[in-house]
Amino acid sequence: MDRTHAGIARARDGFHTPDRRTPDGGAPKRAGPPLAALAIALIFATGACTATPSSSRHTLPSPIAPIVVTSAKTPPSPGLSLLAQPPYVTPGQDFSLRLAIGSTVPAGATLTASVYGRVTSRSALMDVFGGTNLGRALSSSPTIAVSSLPTDPAGGVELTIGLITGDRAAPVGAGAAFTADLDCATGECGGVYPIRLVLDSGGSDGANPQLITTLVYTDPPATTERLHVAWVVPLSLPANPPSRTGQVRIPSAAAVARLAGLVGALDSYGGVPATLVPDPATTLALGLDTRPRIHEVFDQLVALDNLPNHEALAGPFVPVDAAGLLGADLPGELTAQVNRGSQTLADSGIRATTGTWVSPSPLDGATLAQLSSVGVDQVVLPPTSLSGSSFRLTPTQPFTVTGARGGDVNLALEDPVLDGHFTGASGPGAVLAANQMLADLALIYYEEPNLTTPRAVVALSPTLWSPDASFLETVLSGLSANPVLQPVTLASMFDAVPSAGSAQLRRSVPDTAATLPARAIRSARADVDAFATAASDPTVARRLDNMLLASESALLRPAGQASGVAGTSTALDAQLRLVSIAAGTIRLTSSTAHVPITITNTAPYSVMSIMVLSSDKLAFPTGSTRTVVLNRATNAVYVDMKARTGGVFRLTVTLLSPRGGLVLASRQLTVRSLSTSADALGLSIGAVVVLLMWWGRTVLRRRRPRPPRRSRRGAHARRRDRAPEEPPALEALADKGESGTR
Repeated sequence: MDRTHAGIARARDGFHTPDRRTPDGGAPKRAGPPLAALAIALIFATGACTATPSSSRHTLPSPIAPIVVTSAKTPPSPGLSLLAQPPYVTPGQDFSLRLAIGSTVPAGATLTASVYGRVTSRSALMDVFGGTNLGRALSSSPTIAVSSLPTDPAGGVELTIGLITGDRAAPVGAGAAFTADLDCATGECGGVYPIRLVLDSGGSDGANPQLITTLVYTDPPATTERLHVAWVVPLSLPANPPSRTGQVRIPSAAAVARLAGLVGALDSYGGVPATLVPDPATTLALGLDTRPRIHEVFDQLVALDNLPNHEALAGPFVPVDAAGLLGADLPGELTAQVNRGSQTLADSGIRATTGTWVSPSPLDGATLAQLSSVGVDQVVLPPTSLSGSSFRLTPTQPFTVTGARGGDVNLALEDPVLDGHFTGASGPGAVLAANQMLADLALIYYEEPNLTTPRAVVALSPTLWSPDASFLETVLSGLSANPVLQPVTLASMFDAVPSAGSAQLRRSVPDTAATLPARAIRSARADVDAFATAASDPTVARRLDNMLLASESALLRPAGQASGVAGTSTALDAQLRLVSIAAGTIRLTSSTAHVPITITNTAPYSVMSIMVLSSDKLAFPTGSTRTVVLNRATNAVYVDMKARTGGVFRLTVTLLSPRGGLVLASRQLTVRSLSTSADALGLSIGAVVVLLMWWGRTVLRRRRPRPPRRSRRGAHARRRDRAPEEPPALEALADKGESGTR
């Protein structure tokens, strides 16, 4: 067959990343059974099931037309369900199933079984799981009375199917209910075979419960490279941002119990390699909780992450949409998430691997460059991140792109079809869903079987996941010692599997930046960082920083993110209220004075600040700014002042953070100046001298002898008796006129 690179066939409308948040904005989840059709629509193109060995490196093929499958998985019937089955059979073995028969099924019920031909593609396998297109029936059993089947102490019945393969003429087991011929030659029987079981309860309505499972037959050569399976399991509690009042809620008992169940089930199979992604915010919350049961879960989580066969990844402080943060022009927040996540896990005692980023949402080139700048060189991301991501078979090799520092960044694609199996991990169909996942993995191996070149796939569990223990037990035990599957960690996968070549990321991804309260985050970030330069206790600023980072969780709705950012600001305001400047009046009795300003600090830590003084009527000979350390409850800071004038005026005192300009406290004080300056004194003396001179002149004038007063009546009479005289000027004019006449 063609040895070109295998890959995912994209549906015509493209892959869709489901919203992992719950309707209340708190708990993320994968698409449930009603959305199973969407999950199964993300399937792979048809490919051959057999191939000859080859160790050559694969190259990227040309895109081909995708195949769309719309079938959904058949839900388990309440009358017939699967309790257990072998994850695989090898030559010489029979196939036995343990079945649960519903309590309402009558005693005379019968069972029929049919084995169908080998499945040749993953798209066909999805049809099988949906109950359609099972193909050609190879063998069908006669009617089998349920009462004739062996029972077990758990109440189930056992059905054994004898297998004829190649030159094997008869089944080995004597208790087989019937024999199925797989119709294959010796050494060519490997693959996945559908099996349908129908329970006939004799009802008149004709509604007979049925169950569709698969038989995985393996007969690989000893030199084959098993398919590497890197299972990534996030371990986290629901998002827990601060409330608008600045309070951080303690984890609920139900959420902790869910996480404890997952941790305990994984611990039971600690020998199977797996990659765990402990949420740093969850780890911190469990470690700080004083309730004994909660702290016990914390100890179990740390021990699980540190098992030799497990790899713990140091991810962001909370699950975030990296592309959304960068699209909102918040690259610093992405860096802060990475740094705080690594530090938190280290402080908790978890030996986490740095430099690997697992993203359930698509990434573009700019986001990958930003991650590369903070040391990320291995990334797991959805297939929709790649430009033109249409592949003929399942992509089973990593790709490389050039990072921000010039080095290569290795990319591995998570398998969205494998992810879909996790939706049925709880309830009566958990064992069936686990075996369907194992069958799907085996089919990926048989897309290109018997190779000597390592190949790998990545399965990513939902962020908040509550599987039944039976699902985990079935998958983990089925991966252990499997002839065609080999569980590995992400680190081992990147080391062992060669790259398929370079890839091109999409230039942009669906815009999620608009949902982030970017402006509020920037403002809160500036205030928190500025406060960190003032508070001597770094744990206080770290708690505020954790609140802000938790508010950026991708598991929250926009309203929850905005509420968390507002709560961070409220918590910061509560810290700022612990520092205040005492009110009062400052009295200056001289032009210059050395006066105290009282500042109180009720915080349990010292505060470093920059005091800034301002007034238009005062001068400050030693400067208007100074560094002040508030290390006592009451602090007196002495300031040199010089009044420019007397009177009553205002003095503004402001305490700022050493960096960032955050106002820690501010108050206007009243200054009453009773002093007089030299200039004012000179003017006052001059005014007094002028006033004295005026008074003296007035007194002297009053003491001079006055002339005798004339009678007013006599003067008037003389003026009346006197004949009017012509003015000299008029007489001169008259003489001049006569001279001219002559």
